[in-house]
Amino acid sequence: MKRFISLLLPLLIILLLISCTSKSALKKFNYEGLGGNWHISEEFNEGGTIKVFIKYIGNSTPPQKVNFIFEHLSTITSGGYCEYSKTLDGYNIVFDDKLNDDIKKYANNETLETTINWNKQDEKIALKKVK
Repeated sequence: MKRFISLLLPLLIILLLISCTSKSALKKFNYEGLGGNWHISEEFNEGGTIKVFIKYIGNSTPPQKVNFIFEHLSTITSGGYCEYSKTLDGYNIVFDDKLNDDIKKYANNETLETTINWNKQDEKIALKKVK
């Protein structure tokens, strides 16, 4: 009986740790991408919110205003896109938004795409999931 308990107890502890780890892993998903002129970071959080950080890294003077479209996994099976127009604060754009999405959709998605338009230029940037 002691031997049975000594084998069962470590197994239960391991199962408990695995279940705790998998739940905490679904709290957020981060994606990052680097283009010729822009660095983008997106964080999808539990509750359907997104935090976006965009930084101009180009060689010329940073634009005043940019338009960008980023991909997100909406309730539509083909996915969705959100379009924004923001003014740069120096070299950066930082904002939060509510997407009303279930972030579990991002668990198996390794890449997203963002397109930035500024001064009659376009740049598509592939964002990769950061582990």
